[in-house]
Amino acid sequence: MILRHGVDGQYEIYDIGNNSLLAAYQLGQVGTDWSFVGLGGFFGSDTSDMILRNSSTGGFE
Repeated sequence: MILRHGVDGQYEIYDIGNNSLLAAYQLGQVGTDWSFVGLGGFFGSDTSDMILRNSSTGGFE
């Protein structure tokens, strides 16, 4: 599960299994003008990537 703090933009990932929290990881703070778009293998690696969109510029990161 990925959660974002609405005021400061801090992202956290929660690893959940068997109705229990297994681990929590801080991704870091992202400006509040960036919003979550999706997850996927966008860069050809075997890991998932997170895509964000800037509401001011329309840019993706």
